[in-house]
Amino acid sequence: MILKMLSHCTHPSCVAANILTITELLNPDVSMVEELPLVSFIREYRSINVHLTKMMSAYTLANVNEYSELFSDGTSRRQTSIQNLIIGFLEDGGFKTVALSTSILEDDDTATSLNESILCTFKEGWQLLDQWRETTKRMFPGHNDILDVIPESIDLTLKKLGYNGVVMTDTCETAKKFRCLLIESIEGIYLEAGISPNEIKMFEGDCWHHLRNICFGFVIKQVNKLLYALWKQDLEDIPNIFQVCADIDDLLQCIEKEFGRTANYAKGHGSMFEEWMRILHPGAYLYPIQRVCGGS
Repeated sequence: MILKMLSHCTHPSCVAANILTITELLNPDVSMVEELPLVSFIREYRSINVHLTKMMSAYTLANVNEYSELFSDGTSRRQTSIQNLIIGFLEDGGFKTVALSTSILEDDDTATSLNESILCTFKEGWQLLDQWRETTKRMFPGHNDILDVIPESIDLTLKKLGYNGVVMTDTCETAKKFRCLLIESIEGIYLEAGISPNEIKMFEGDCWHHLRNICFGFVIKQVNKLLYALWKQDLEDIPNIFQVCADIDDLLQCIEKEFGRTANYAKGHGSMFEEWMRILHPGAYLYPIQRVCGGS
């Protein structure tokens, strides 16, 4: 029950109370709970939840015959770069995506390091599947019917992307180089298996969300030029020490730093602003500004 609630993003401090509420609803006349788990114990279960999530992702992708798309993108949290790896494939119900990992920590931000981290993520999936099979053998000796349900680690491979698959990233030069390196790595996997790279067919693509941001970026630049032209004299009258400008990106970044609830900026007052809104403007809808600072 703890794992299920954590997987639905229930806060650890609320899990114990939810367990008590559920048992009281099921049997209001019987006191079933003798002891509830501590918050520290529930927080430790988050690591188990991550382990199980990655294992089930590896299980799903190992059972797929072909991958239609590989997508990887990065962000940063408190000056730490984080990469993700999402695989898309077709099934009877349509197109489905599975995140093999959403917390890849590469050595640096170079394309070579990113490519190696993606390959290591697949190796991590191999280890999870092997551990699962070994644990099943130990717990259920002689039950090959149960063992056959768990795919072998060799079934989790980038070779499945070589049949009209697409490698998609954002539009920066590092991401483009990473795409080339990944395709070369996949071709190397085919060579090791004795298959000619001429027999595979892969495509490269730019993420449409990033292309949309490029279009909006151009619009913002034109709006900034208009604002600077309208407020030229006013901006010249303000001393430079106050660092006042008409740049929309800078304005949104200042708003997020001051009023954001992520606590990424130590001098911000997001929690105070939320309390101020709750007291003085009850019922008003607050549109939060998020990820203006590029995820940092």
